[in-house]
This record gives sequence, structure tokens and C-alpha cells, in this order.
Amino acid sequence: MAVPSTGVLSLFQIAKELEFNDYNNSATFTGYSNLNKATPLSLTNMSTGAGGFDAINTANASADRPNGSTPHNMSEFYAYDHDKTAFTLLQTITGQQHTSSTSTATSVSINVNSFKGKDVRAVFHYVSGTNYRGDFQLDNIMMPWYGNFLGSGNQWQSMNTGFGGSSFSAGQLKPDLTLNGNWETNTNNSSNYGTTTFGSIGTSTSAYGRWVGRSGGTPSGSTGLTSSPFSGMHVYAEASSNGNGYPNKNFWLRSPAWTYITTESGNAFFSFTYGAYGSDMGTMRVYFLEV
Repeated sequence: MAVPSTGVLSLFQIAKELEFNDYNNSATFTGYSNLNKATPLSLTNMSTGAGGFDAINTANASADRPNGSTPHNMSEFYAYDHDKTAFTLLQTITGQQHTSSTSTATSVSINVNSFKGKDVRAVFHYVSGTNYRGDFQLDNIMMPWYGNFLGSGNQWQSMNTGFGGSSFSAGQLKPDLTLNGNWETNTNNSSNYGTTTFGSIGTSTSAYGRWVGRSGGTPSGSTGLTSSPFSGMHVYAEASSNGNGYPNKNFWLRSPAWTYITTESGNAFFSFTYGAYGSDMGTMRVYFLEV
């Protein structure tokens, strides 16, 4: 468990995060020192990786880890997660995958058992091809969660992102069917997630270089599926307009932070349906990001 993001911090518990990857580990100081863990508990050593302490994990955002410079403050450890990993690549899709607008969409299901007990975001990163015929489509994005489902007892389920019925909506991820934050699109062109700015998904087809809500395919010719589920509301990467949507422009789509992957037994799956029709299709990479 990571260091809390607010409140009073304990130097000893920060040491346990660094040594046990668990701020709330139950070890007493005697038990800690008997395990030959790094002592004494120096804030300087903890912040710099000296004195037997591990180096600070830079998979944490800069705001969530010590900067290594004096003066050292415990507050620099707010939200620090010592065993946090960077992006984990789940799937790569390159080039045109469908031969016509009426082709059957492709569904993907990925075992994500390794993320049980962690908080994650799902992140889609699409890099457009060389021209406008590269509108990548997504729908039926299913996040795993564990709980009682319609009175049938605890079992792994998947929660579908609701992109709307007759009108577009970019959210509804929480198992109690209340909004837990919307999916977001990039608002700038950056190849680096850390420098990408995010905002709401809209329905304007002139939002080149962003993810857009749409039904019935995409507006450009010779790209985009019209078959189910893309006959209904979904999101797509608007790759038109040279200099904004292509070539090699970055489209980021991310979920809210997802906290329903638990340590329970059974298999958990993350799934989505995509359309990749168009002769200028680029490359999609799908990740889980620990938060």
C-alpha cells in the first residue's frame, strides 16, 4: 500500500514502504531491524537511496516522489508507491484490420490477473498513419471488478463503459451504476503521456487529433466501420486535417482511476471492441497504468 496522499506521515512507515512496499506493514521497529533492513531511519538516506535504502522508484510522477535535493521533507513522499510500475503494454494493433465499412468488428479480451489488488487506469495510445483514412474506433470497453452480481454471489464481472444510447455520454464505470468520472481524450499532441493534457470527449467532428463521440461510423470516406457496435454510440480517433489529425499524431484515451480490481480468487479480464478500417491506419497500443 502506498504512502497516503494527505495527512500526517510517519518516518518509520515511510521506511516500511521503501523496504516492504507497504506503508501500513505491521512490523515493529524491533522486527524491522532484526530483518537487517536499512537503519538508521534517515530521511536523507530514504530520499536519496543511500545507507542501504533502495533508490526512489521513478515510475511515480515527479509530484509523488522525493526530488533528491535538500532540504528533504517527508511531505515529498505523499502518494509515493515504491513498487509502482510504469505502463504495462497489453495489446498492439498495427495497420488496417478490416476490409470494408461493413466488416465484423474485432473484440479483444485480456487476462489482467496480475493487476489484482492494484489501482489502474486503462490507457489507449493511437498514433495516426500518413493520411486521413485512419479513424480508429473503440466501444464496449469492459473493466474488471469483483462483487455480488444480481444476487448471484461474489464473482468476477466486467463493467461496460457507457458511451450512450441516442446521445453521447463518456462515462459510467462504477459498479453501483453511478458516474465515477468520465473517460478523457488528449487535448494536445504529445508522444509522452506525462506531458499530455486531458479533457472531456465531445462530438464535434472538427476536433481533429482527438477522440470524438459518434454513432453510425465515422464522417470520412473509406474509413470507419458502420457495423455493430459502431452503428451506435462509440468513440473514434478523428484523423482528418493534415497537421492536426495526421501524419503520426498522438491520440490518448484514458479511463478514470479504477479501484475495483481486488485480491479475490478467479480470473479478471479487460476487454474492448475495435474497428480499424482504412488504408492509412496507424498503430494502437493498449496499456494498464498503475496509479
